[in-house]
Amino acid sequence: MLIDPNKKPQIDFTKVRTKVLLTLMPKRSITWVFSSFMLLFLSMFTITLVYVLGSIDRSLFLVLIATSTLLLCMYSLIAGIFLFAHTNPFYQEWKDRLGYED
Repeated sequence: MLIDPNKKPQIDFTKVRTKVLLTLMPKRSITWVFSSFMLLFLSMFTITLVYVLGSIDRSLFLVLIATSTLLLCMYSLIAGIFLFAHTNPFYQEWKDRLGYED
């Protein structure tokens, strides 16, 4: 196959945008927040499984579920505030260059 010198190469801008935004976002923070969120989320399923197997009584189960749900809600709020406040100084500049509209 011959390459036509007059034809411009096709660039997939969605892949470029995704790669640039992934480098601008704090990967370490997102990984930490997501893994902690999943740990709290899966703890409720573990408590439910222990209750179904009959290891704990109903009153303790309700207290544990209520506590873990409250912790999950509080953690989600704190993680959202943290991720919203933790921005890269070049983030808005790159969004403007790539043509993102808010």
